[in-house]
Amino acid sequence: MTARVGWAAMGVLAVLGGAVADEPLPTREQLIAWARETLALIARELQSPYTGLYLDEAHLDGRRSGPCFAWGGGVMLSALDAAAKVDAAYKPALEAYAKGLERYWNPTGPVPGFDVLPGPKPVDRYYDDNAWLVLGYAEAYEVTGNAAWLERAKATLTYVLSGADDKLGGGLYWREVPRDTKNTCINAPAVVCCYRLAKLTGDASLAKRGDELLAWTLANLQDPADGLMWDAKKLDGTIGRAKWTYNTGLTIRALADPSRDAASLEQAVKMARTAVAHWQDPATGAIRDDGAFAHLLTEALLFVDQRTGRAEFRPAVLRALAFLHARNRDANGHYPKRWQEAPTAPIEGWKLIEQASVVRGYLTAVE
Repeated sequence: MTARVGWAAMGVLAVLGGAVADEPLPTREQLIAWARETLALIARELQSPYTGLYLDEAHLDGRRSGPCFAWGGGVMLSALDAAAKVDAAYKPALEAYAKGLERYWNPTGPVPGFDVLPGPKPVDRYYDDNAWLVLGYAEAYEVTGNAAWLERAKATLTYVLSGADDKLGGGLYWREVPRDTKNTCINAPAVVCCYRLAKLTGDASLAKRGDELLAWTLANLQDPADGLMWDAKKLDGTIGRAKWTYNTGLTIRALADPSRDAASLEQAVKMARTAVAHWQDPATGAIRDDGAFAHLLTEALLFVDQRTGRAEFRPAVLRALAFLHARNRDANGHYPKRWQEAPTAPIEGWKLIEQASVVRGYLTAVE
């Protein structure tokens, strides 16, 4: 029988990192309500009434930017995916935005893919932007049943995998031009993409490709000292040793995939424990990283719990989310860049990616 920890019990057991949470842990209903209020704010302040696309940022003085970059669009798509899972009333918004993002598709060869901004424009494509969109469209298909989104995910994965060559022994580049670094932020999500689409399409070759990419990523970009993931490797072999939550988070998700064996799952559990110790503030429960990265770690931690049938990491995630709503928001309901910040004055400018990351964080924690 799967071991479960109730919501009330978690308020007592939220001790990962060595300190009991000083904010009440959220209920399912609260998580949904918090996500709804931020989605409403996004629609009011960051959605163009003319195109339906989302803008990159807005400011207290009324200034608003142009369309968001593809990365922010991918996070917003994933936020709408999660919202539509919880409440079918969000499905029309999900369908509309999945269609609207087609304006970012750049058909220029050698392989078409999503550009950083809507076209027409000269090519400027990132393989990692496209990986996030593979996952967003795959989930949109799962939520809506619209086969067009599965086809878009497949075409986008073709672009992602075109970023490979045999330099450094394999792996994917971060950016189409210049091809000068191979980063965890593309290779780890590409593995998750391969596994996801292998399951949805029955294409076993994708699972094999995922295994190959994961082996390369661990061999080239994992810190042997603590098991967490470095950022990048240049073609001269130089390692970029910065550590971000999302790099480790996506590697955890890849290792914990149901297609892999028990030893891989245990490796994911070990990495997840190290990640909590490394990034969670033991005093407040906050995740010490940018929200655009941090929500991918919390999602990975919950995925490990799902795979093991234990609630080992859920208390840590709920502590982080409790901090977000109680102390990370400003008086106007906006969230700053980093999840450990506690604004004392209204935020002057807020970005779509930061607000959408919070929505995704709240809704992936809904049981």
